[in-house]
Amino acid sequence: MAYASDSTRLPSTGGPVSLAIRAVEREHDPGRRLLLAAAAALPFIPQPARAAEAHPDAALLALKERWTAMDDAFMRTSSAASELVDIGRPAMPEALFFHDQDHDFGLHLFAKQRADGRLWYVMGAPNRLGRNADELRRPQMRVQTVPVEPGDKVHPGATHITKKVAWPERQARADEIVAAWDGWMADIQAAQDASGYTAMRAEADRLCVAASAIEDEMEAITPRTLDGLVALAAYARRVQADADDEEVKGGMLARAILAVAAVGVA
Repeated sequence: MAYASDSTRLPSTGGPVSLAIRAVEREHDPGRRLLLAAAAALPFIPQPARAAEAHPDAALLALKERWTAMDDAFMRTSSAASELVDIGRPAMPEALFFHDQDHDFGLHLFAKQRADGRLWYVMGAPNRLGRNADELRRPQMRVQTVPVEPGDKVHPGATHITKKVAWPERQARADEIVAAWDGWMADIQAAQDASGYTAMRAEADRLCVAASAIEDEMEAITPRTLDGLVALAAYARRVQADADDEEVKGGMLARAILAVAAVGVA
């Protein structure tokens, strides 16, 4: 099929850019219309008729199809993984909950409040005080005043010195918490391996990386035809669901529209 321009088309609401806008609007909500509507006012620059040849935006259109298929597969795989993640999940060990004696050891500083109001110890996640239960993996010490020993650097006549010393009772409780956490994490991993979640999550991650690579290729291409512009608009609208990407994708589409306006469309 030849992609020849029709010099009789006008840059009005009935022009080819507007037709592209309406094509996108039929499938997508008004959130993207404001950006696409700007294209309706752009001048249409006729291009010389060409003999039958490959579509000028063949690469972009092919990438769009590949990306859509990859993104669909990613969504299906992620959904399947979410159904498996909690199968066989072991209950949390009682040792990870805050005990009354923990306050005497100062361990309450490392506890975090759960949604049900109970306090517990979480490795790798700071609490409201900015303290992390991972600190319990270190030797547990306390400050204590003890008699001066040979070798201590003190003022002449001093008989006692304040220094950090081992705290056996706190160390025992800290070791219990750390062992309970590590054992629980190992049991959760084993359950997820057995349920198929680990493999499913790995596949979802692989698809995500592959889709991102295609996105980079697509966004590096300036569409040369209305077909390409519509494909890019549909892609931008779909990824807009990610709020973090909305400004980036909107800017990408705006640049594409301006680039098409500068060189004309086929």
